Formats: sequence, C-alpha cells, structure tokens
Amino acid sequence: MPIDYNLTSDYFNFSAVEMNKHHSDLNLFRVGTQRFGHGSVALRKLLVFLFFWFLFLFSQLPLWGSTLFIHDTETEYRTGPFLEILPVQPDDFTERMLLDGAYDALFQPLSKQTEPFATHQYQYAKIKLLNRVANGNEVADWVMHFSLILTDIETFAIYGDGKMIKGKSGYFTPFDERSFHPTNKSNLVLVHLPPGEEITLYIKAKSERHGLAPVFEAELIHLDSYYNDLSKRKQHNGVFIGFVLMIFVYNLFLFFFNRDKALLYYSASLMCVVLFSIYNTGDLADLLAGSVFSERPCLFYFFKSAIYLYIIFYLTFLRAFLGLPKLLPHWDNIFQRFLIFIVIPALFLEMAMLLYTQFNYNRVDIVSIACVILFLAICTAFLFPLYRTKDKKGMFIIFGFVAMGCGILWTIVNRIQYIEFSTFFFRVGTILEIIIFSLGLAYRQKETERMRQEADFALEKSKIMQAQKAQEAKQLEEIDRLKTAFYTNITHEFRTPLTVIMGMTDTINGHDQQKQLIQRNSNNLLQLINQLLDLSKLDEGHTSLKYIQADIIPFLQYLTESFYSLTAEKNIALQFQSEEETLVMDFDETKIQHIINNLLSNAIRFTRNGGEISLKATRMQQEGQYFLEIQVKDNGIGIPAEKLPHIFDRFFQAHEAHTYQNRGTGIGLALAQQLTQLMGGSLSVTSKEGEGSTFYVLLPITNQAKPPDVLLHSPSKKTITPLNSNTDRPIDQPMVLVIEDNRDVAEYIRLILKNDYQVKLATDGINGTEQAFELIPDIIITDVMMPYKDGYEVTHILKTDPRTSHIPIIILTAKATKEDKLHGLHAGADAYLNKPFNKEELLVRMDNLIRLKKEIQTHYSQMSKPPLFNDNTSTSSNQQKTTFKPNIEDQFIANLKRIMERRLDDPSLSIAELCEEVNLSHSQLYRKLKALTDQTPIQFIRSYRLHHAKELLHDGKYNVSEVAYMVGFNDPNYFSRMFIQQFGHPPSEEKS
Repeated sequence: MPIDYNLTSDYFNFSAVEMNKHHSDLNLFRVGTQRFGHGSVALRKLLVFLFFWFLFLFSQLPLWGSTLFIHDTETEYRTGPFLEILPVQPDDFTERMLLDGAYDALFQPLSKQTEPFATHQYQYAKIKLLNRVANGNEVADWVMHFSLILTDIETFAIYGDGKMIKGKSGYFTPFDERSFHPTNKSNLVLVHLPPGEEITLYIKAKSERHGLAPVFEAELIHLDSYYNDLSKRKQHNGVFIGFVLMIFVYNLFLFFFNRDKALLYYSASLMCVVLFSIYNTGDLADLLAGSVFSERPCLFYFFKSAIYLYIIFYLTFLRAFLGLPKLLPHWDNIFQRFLIFIVIPALFLEMAMLLYTQFNYNRVDIVSIACVILFLAICTAFLFPLYRTKDKKGMFIIFGFVAMGCGILWTIVNRIQYIEFSTFFFRVGTILEIIIFSLGLAYRQKETERMRQEADFALEKSKIMQAQKAQEAKQLEEIDRLKTAFYTNITHEFRTPLTVIMGMTDTINGHDQQKQLIQRNSNNLLQLINQLLDLSKLDEGHTSLKYIQADIIPFLQYLTESFYSLTAEKNIALQFQSEEETLVMDFDETKIQHIINNLLSNAIRFTRNGGEISLKATRMQQEGQYFLEIQVKDNGIGIPAEKLPHIFDRFFQAHEAHTYQNRGTGIGLALAQQLTQLMGGSLSVTSKEGEGSTFYVLLPITNQAKPPDVLLHSPSKKTITPLNSNTDRPIDQPMVLVIEDNRDVAEYIRLILKNDYQVKLATDGINGTEQAFELIPDIIITDVMMPYKDGYEVTHILKTDPRTSHIPIIILTAKATKEDKLHGLHAGADAYLNKPFNKEELLVRMDNLIRLKKEIQTHYSQMSKPPLFNDNTSTSSNQQKTTFKPNIEDQFIANLKRIMERRLDDPSLSIAELCEEVNLSHSQLYRKLKALTDQTPIQFIRSYRLHHAKELLHDGKYNVSEVAYMVGFNDPNYFSRMFIQQFGHPPSEEKS
C-alpha cells in the first residue's frame, strides 16, 4: 500500500476523538463568555479564535515529541515523523548497548537527514511507540510494514521492564529466517505492544540494491486489520484469477476441438495475465516460498517476464485472429519487427539488469514500462487503419484493446508513484477485454462455420464438375492413347527401312557429299523416331529414372560445348555460365541430355545468324528446398504471346512453315517437359516476339543416389560421351588412358589408337588420376595444361603411388621448351612429345614402352620366385634389375614374397586376403601383377608355391605328399597335376 511522505499533513491530522474534545471545550468557552457580561462582538470573536488555537496547539503537543501514540485499531499509522536516525556509523551495535541506551543521545529526527542514505551498509533508526487503546490484550499485536527497498531488516523492541524482543525481515532474507512471514512479498515485522505500555523500537536495516537508497518510513497496522486486508486482497485476486483461468480452459478446449491457432495464442496470453497477477500480489511467492524461493525470496521477481510474454502472445493472437498478413501486411511486418527487435531484447535486458543492480526496481522497471508504453502506442496507431478496413472482427479488437489499454495505462501511472502499486484498473480492463474478445471469438467461430458450409457446398459443386471433366478427360485420354499407339507403331515400322538406308550408306564408295547428306538426314530421322518412342514410353509409364550422384556442372558444360560446331555454322555465340563451380546432386544423365539437347536445338533453330545463346546454371532456394535452375536464353525471333501457353503441347508449332523455314516437329519441347516433371521438376518459358525466349528448367537438388564408380569431375565418363566407348575392342588389347581436356585432340588420339588399344578418356587431372587408380591401364598419355591438376602433378602422383608406379607415362603437350621437358622427365614421365605430334612417332614410342614393359615383366617374374631360383638368374637379369630399378615395384614384389613366405603352408590364403595385405582392390592387384609379372594373382600364388615345392623336392628331404602340404596344397594329386602343368614333369622325377 502506498506511503505518503508529506509530513505537513501528519501535523494537521486530527482524529475523531480529538475533534470531539475540541468541540466540547469550545462550547464551555462560549458559556463562560456569556457569563462575563456584555462585551464587544469583535473582542468575543477574537477570544474564541485564540482559545480555539490554543486548544489546537495543545492537542498537537504529542506530535512534536518522538513518541507515536496509538489511539485505535482501525488507523494505519505512518512512522516517518516519529523516526530518529543515527547519523554516524557506530563501532558496535550490541543488544547490551541498546538496553543501556548508549546511543540514544546521538539519534536525531529523520527530518534532519538531508542526504540519501548510503547503500550496501547498515543504517540505524529508533522510534518510540505508546499504545493508548484501552481494549485489553487483544490489541497487543501490531504489524510494522517496511518498504520493499530494504533488503535486510533487524528490529529490537525494548520494554519498560528491560525485556527485549528481536524481529527479522528483509527482501533478501531467507523465508524461514523471517520472524513474521504471512506473505513472502512484503517486509513485515510483528511488534508486541500491550495497551498502556510504551516501547522503544530500534531498527537496523540496509539496501543491497545498486543505486536505491534505504527508506525507513513504515506503516504500523493492527494485526487483525492486516489479516483482514490480506484476506480481502487474496479473495479479490482469487476471483479475478479464477475468472481468467475459466476463460483460459474454455479457449484451450476450443483449440483442441477445431485447431484454431488464434484460440491457442489467446489462451497463452491469458495464462501470462494469471502469472503477472499472482506475481504482483505475491501469491506466487507465497505458493513457492517453501521450495523455490526459500533461500532467495527475491527471485520470484523473474516472473515479471510474463509482461513480455503477454505482449508476444497478444500480438501473435491479433495476427492470427485478424488474418493480418492478408488484411494489413504492412502492420503485420511492423508487429513482427517490434517483437523481434524490441520486446525480446527488452526481456533479456531486464533480466540482466535485475542481476546487475541487485533487483533495483526503480531502474529495472524503466525497461518494462517503456516497452509497455511503446506497445500501447503501436497498438493505438494500429486501431485507425484497422477501423478503416471495416472488418467486423476488427471492431471487437478495437473495443477490447481500448478497455485493456486504459487499465494498463492507469496501472503504469500508479507504478510510477509507488513501488507497491495496485493493479485494480488492470484487472478491470482485462475483464472487459476478455468479455469483448470472447464475443469476438464466438463471432469468428460463427463466421468460420458459415464459410465451412459455403466451402462444403462449393466442394460438392466442384465434385460434380470434376466428374464431368473426368468423363471428358477419359474420352480425350482414350483418343490420345489411340493416337499415341498409332505413332508408336508407325515409328517402329520406320526403323526397319531406316536401318537399311543407314547401313547401305556405309557401303557407298565416293560421292562423299551426297553420302554425308544422306547420313545427316538419316540421323535426324532416327532422332525424331526415338523422341516419338520416348513419348510413348512416358505415356505408358515404362520410363524409369537411373539416378547417379555426381557433379552436374561439368556435364552441363560438356552438353553445351557439343553444340559449338553447330552454332559455328550460323556464327552464333554460345556461352555456358554457372554460379557454382561444383554442384553434386542426383540426376539422370540420359534425361538431362535429352532436355538440354532439345532446348539448345530449338534455340539454334530459331536464332538468326550472328545471334547469341547462353546456358546458365544457378543454385536457388524455394520454400526451404534447394533447386538447380537451368536457363537457356536466346535473342532469336521469340514466340507470339497468344501461342505461348501451348508451347509444350504435343505437335504444336509456334511458327508455321510459311513463316519460318526451320520449323520443328512439336515433339521436343513436349518430351522435355515430361522428362523434367518425371524428375520432380518443372519447365517454363518467357518470351517476347522479336526479342527472344528464355526456358527455365527447375530440378530439385537431392543427394540420395549412389555415386558412380568414377566420379564425374568432367563429362568424359562413358555414359556421357561416346568417346569412351570401347566395347567393340578385344579386352586382351593393351589399355591406354588419354588425359586430355581438348575434346578434338582426345578424339583424334582415340581414332589413331582404337585399332590396337582399348582407349579410355579423361578431360582433367582429377578425373584422370581417379581413372588411373581404378583401371590400372597399361600406358597413360597426358596433356600438361588441364583443369584441377596439370600433367606434371598427375605424373608425379601416379609415379609415386604403389598402385600405378609401374605404368609408362607419355606427356603430350604444346609446352616445348627445354625446361618444360626436363620438368616432365623429373616428374617421372617415360616420354615427352610436343604438339603438333607425329602419329607414327607416337605409335613407335608406345610400342617401345610396351616392349620395355615386357622386359620388366620378365625381370619381376624372376624376382617373384623363391630365392633359390633368383640366385640362378643370369647376369643380364641382374643388370636389368640395376637398369630398371623401380624401387616401388621392388618393394611391392618383395612384400608379396614376404606374405607368401609367411603363409606358404596356409591353403586358405585367398585373393581377397592378399588384396587386404597389400591394400589394393582386386582389380588393382590384378592389373598391377599382370603388368609387372604377366601373371594373375591366382597364377602368382600358385607359381610361388610350386617353385618353392620344386626347391624342397630338389633338396630330397621330403616326399611328394609332405611337400604338397608344406606349400599349401590340400590334395597331393592336385599338386602333382599343377606341378606337371608348371614344369612339364611329375614331382617324383624332381631330383636333387
């Protein structure tokens, strides 16, 4: 309850008993003057006034002293005018010294204290109390109500008989240590003051709050009156909270019934009202006093954050209730920014300030008051545009907010005046708002039900119309199916004569120009037939997706570059652009190739000579999903606006034959759109006649497919381009890996070598290195200037890796200086050829390296035998070892021999275990051993065992069966057969 600090009013405050006493004395005076005889009226009036003034001053004499007289149990007594303060800090403030009155002479009236008291140190006060109520012992107990500013309070009541009673309270004092704690929020001390007795009450108190000086003024109230007031406050608060909780439960029940989020948000705001109310009245602190707030009662102040939560849920309720994003999107944006940039930061700021200032309300409440005032200002400004919308639901919001806003505003004014403020007007405004909002929610429910009925009616009507359309669509689908079947059948029939035409073209000698014309048109016709067949498969649902997870950017670049020769004929500038250097995603290579080929073919067809075409790849995000957007843009003739909606219809042609010579068939775009949709994407177009067209392919980015055996760092993979197709070559031919980024040069090399080698292609250093590790080719040809890794780096990597160190490498490059050649040879290259190169020279170099490889195989096949047979090798063989000296290969063979020596008698030794021992895959070990020894892993293991057996038999210490088991054969008969096959005679004939 507020404390009045106006001291003047205390001096001129008459009790009812005193006024009656004055009136009685005045009447006696008037009778006396009449007895004295006649006098002037003026003199009589003067005497009356003087007598009245004398009596008034006499009645006020007790107030001039330092004793507070208590006359009745109904009055709340303010102690300020009667308090005396100790102006100095005592050296010791003990109970004995208080009983002896050691410091009594030093105390001075509170009115002489001109400076604020210091914080964080104890201050000392004294007051004398005299109980003049003559009602018996039932008026002996009184409650001293101190300000909440004080954090630690101790009282010492000294009675006339020398008895002392101590009391303890304070905002930071643990709940159980307080001498009187009917409620947790207030600073209370119980004073025992029997009627007719005078006591001296010493007060020792301090404030730990930063910047908040102690306040000693207190109120004295009779214990019964205090409990009556407390009971009334709790009853009133209970009624209010019960009403709010009832509405809360009702709205929450409605939310679970119809899932209207506006009800949920409004219920949350009501719960915040409940939390704030029980916080402000102290009911929350009382409820949790014995558990959560027993040691630090002040911590319950953190529940004041309910103010900010209320604002958050209130504005969220407004947005949902009114449909604010559609009704007033600008204000919806304002509310969102207010919550994000004002309310939430203010909440954390206040919590931080609470801890920093030790719960200094006067400073901390500035944040919440400013935030609430700004909230009221924004909502008030919002009411005007809301009113102009004429939205009926908005009227409920306007009236409800006005009621609630007035209550909040008056409560703020009350808080500015007093620390312990009243929330009466806030409760009244909240109750009115709840009533109005409940009517608004009921109206909204009625409107929602009406709209649902209209929607049900519209749905029934739509179902009837859809049934009619479905019947029509079924008929059209049947016609389309018959039409598609016709085209499918006829296209299949076309393939037979086309096969004969294309086959016979290859047998024609001479007539090269006519032959090329027939071949080009035959290929065009075959492409058209294939497109018709693809459309048929899509309609029948027989087209499946074969996703791989790889980098799509180089693949798109390759598809674009494959049209360079075609655009060069028309002098068209074709560009590939990508905002991403790499983009690994799932895609079907064949389907992407069909889509891009159709779009680029159309762009070239309808772009004039000297025009421009670009293909641009962009990674973008829509509604939380990432997509790859492929734009194919040209500055050609464009598409008429009236024909743009039909551009993806089958057999539709935007340009007739007489208007444009390069008209299409109307199949490609329809096929491209269906393939895009099959992959979960979309295909759209924008165009302006005479200025060009832009097609947009939007594909979802996922990463679920299995990566290919060889990652697509470049489009040189066999499934991307036919340049890697070597399925017609015998598998026993030597394999050559060509690492060349220029596709024309790569194709030229492939044509040169295709009759004698299996040719594999890679277009950059990374892909070339990976293919070398995977394939273990017989020879490698590499360029120097390439993307990602140059030829020198590739050569060094391959020559220092045990898997590929044995492979001969030819560097073929245009860098022809002596330093470049030395650099390549130092990197490990076996040959260095300059561009332009001579075909015969390249073939001779490769033949020589293959022959040299055969000699190396002879060397390592001898080296891989047991020591006895190595010792018998010729001197030339030793010289070869010195000449070739491939240290990595020597170590590799030596390691294999150690493994075989260790597990010589183990028949369970498998190829998989051998691969694990040398850390190579099966294919890598196979090609490595084949290249070094001309033996497969199985042949190597068997040959080593047999040569070791021959050595044991040659010693003559063991029989054939014993030797068979000693070298890892389970069956002596099988051992004998293998021995004969290896050496040409049975093991029994092997003599020492």
